[in-house]
Amino acid sequence: VYATPRALTFSFAGVEDESIVAYEVRRHEGWAGGWGRPSKPLNFDRQSLAVRVTSENRWVVTMDQLQCGTAYALQLRGLTASGGITKWSGRSEAMCTLQAASGEQEEIEVGVGVNDVNAAGRQISLTAQAADTGSTESVDDFAKKLEAVLSFTIDQATSGV
Repeated sequence: VYATPRALTFSFAGVEDESIVAYEVRRHEGWAGGWGRPSKPLNFDRQSLAVRVTSENRWVVTMDQLQCGTAYALQLRGLTASGGITKWSGRSEAMCTLQAASGEQEEIEVGVGVNDVNAAGRQISLTAQAADTGSTESVDDFAKKLEAVLSFTIDQATSGV
């Protein structure tokens, strides 16, 4: 997991079943003493701007427009081309966005991540944001760097096993 004050980038292994063409993610916000209700599911596929799929079928996804300094747990499920859905996964371990620098929390952030609505309550269009080719390149560059960091971290955690 890579965290910023307003975004979380996470990865997961895609399933081998080729009928799964997209995924949905829902988040649970951490509250004192437990987890809040799940959010509305957010749909994403290989063509989503906030998604990169590695050659090993590892999905790297950025969720943005989150609250600063907040714990989240995620659940995923697969979507088939024919409209079927799989069961929700178990809830992930907690992952936290970073605390905002002074004054940062009040700023409205327009992101490129998987999200449902921006701070003003309007629907975000990922395809409209894709028109800015500079953003796409920087997301790709970031994803490549993140993949290298994740690979190193996994190697260190498993001691090469």
